[in-house]
Amino acid sequence: MNLAAISSNRKKFPDYQGQNTRHTIFSNFKKQGEPDMSDKKTILIVDDDVSSRDILAAILFNEDYRLEFAADGQELLEKAEILIPDAVLLDVIMPDMNGFEACRRLKAKEESRNIPVIMISVLNDKADMIQGFESGADDFMSKPVNGPELRARIRAVLRIKERYDEIKTELRLRENLGSMIMRDMKHSLNPILEADRILEKYISDSEALKQISGAAHRIHRSISHMLMLTKITGPAVAAESLKN
Repeated sequence: MNLAAISSNRKKFPDYQGQNTRHTIFSNFKKQGEPDMSDKKTILIVDDDVSSRDILAAILFNEDYRLEFAADGQELLEKAEILIPDAVLLDVIMPDMNGFEACRRLKAKEESRNIPVIMISVLNDKADMIQGFESGADDFMSKPVNGPELRARIRAVLRIKERYDEIKTELRLRENLGSMIMRDMKHSLNPILEADRILEKYISDSEALKQISGAAHRIHRSISHMLMLTKITGPAVAAESLKN
């Protein structure tokens, strides 16, 4: 879709006049036969200039993305918290809060620090690019944007994020499995400890019984300690702690 087509669509949609910073036709216009929006990757486009947002939306219109829009850094932070977008296209020069500061704040939050950010700006010298990366951006592009290059860069950061999410899920499953195994081991020791308490009444002078009892109690304490550490640090750190 070119800019002439965008202008034509504005006439078809009278509510869209270019001033509404929170909606454009691209976020609500559904192409024929397209899947449910919830199945799509969400791209949040952040730029205070309506024309710039329209250009990026036109470049991505035929891609299988859900497009959302923000007009400034504060709106970015608000929408990111609600939407948890899969990627952000962020302009640098904006009023009140520039893109560098908005990116820093986005990356400072636990729930949004792993959202990929591609900065897009008229600033194109090395110092600006370095500042962008230091503020937390994952990529940096200069305006005017090349359409195929932008689409390729978005696919690249989405692949990285998808792999990161897969690894995060795998680690969570391993942690849950490790905790479950340790809980089962702890419960399995309970009958041994109970039998030990009963036998102590009758064989209190048995050296072998004392060794068995001591070993069972040590294992029980180690498992309890590891369960507690796992909740705080994860299984790998907990296991290393027990070695030391």
